Amino acid sequence: MIGIRIQLFLAASALCLPLCAQKIHIEQYLVDQKIAEVLDEHSDIIAQKLLEVDSGSKKHGVWRFDWLPDYYIKYGIARIVGLEKMKEAMERCHLSSLTVANKRVYHVKGTPTTLSNRNYAIVIQKVHAARKLPPITGKEMKQLCRLMHETGYISMAGPRNRKGPNYIRTTDGKFCFIDTESRYESDHLLKGFLRLIRTHDFTKDLSKEALQLVFLEVKQLLKQSPSEISSTLAEIQQYIDEKETPPSWDYRTYFAEYFKDLMGRAKAR
Repeated sequence: MIGIRIQLFLAASALCLPLCAQKIHIEQYLVDQKIAEVLDEHSDIIAQKLLEVDSGSKKHGVWRFDWLPDYYIKYGIARIVGLEKMKEAMERCHLSSLTVANKRVYHVKGTPTTLSNRNYAIVIQKVHAARKLPPITGKEMKQLCRLMHETGYISMAGPRNRKGPNYIRTTDGKFCFIDTESRYESDHLLKGFLRLIRTHDFTKDLSKEALQLVFLEVKQLLKQSPSEISSTLAEIQQYIDEKETPPSWDYRTYFAEYFKDLMGRAKAR
């Protein structure tokens, strides 16, 4: 389909990445020929969908069609940049509990080969989720936290997120990230951990060890940003107070005791 090596340059606006733009060779991500042939038969529909999102007339950029039942078609080549960023960190840091969805690039038949969101679509094979989801263990949370630190990924969202989680717990027990075009901001990791807290139930979704690790991360970040202590702890306390599920352990008392020193420091300011 494309006879030359193409490099994808995306600036900060796409993924909140540094202006020393990411370079991705997308030849390795092109869809298989059989899938491409199916997509070619419906290229007019795909081109129209991409144009609607790119022009701003439609916001939703994820589609599923009967003629390709086991796949999703998505708008936004920035997804490949995020995928590459995550894969590199997972491999380098040996994050064996984590993986990323299989995403491929389709060049829309009849469009220019110039890399743009109007000419290329992302094709993602459906990820099969486990039926029963045990609470996240301490080991798993340690790897999730490491991924956030290594990539600056601050969009970690769990089952309690209004739009659903951005990872899937797979049948082989891994965390498969499906939302790779989200925000990557190393300077705002605290925001990422607060999002993680808000979108996970402390009893159903997190083990005791996992929640303790999250509190540890928050405490370390707050020590670096003392001006945010009061508002951050108040937000977590509000989330705790709103919970109706009977706790499997007394995390309310643990939270109060663990952050007592920072609360005192905030009051003294």
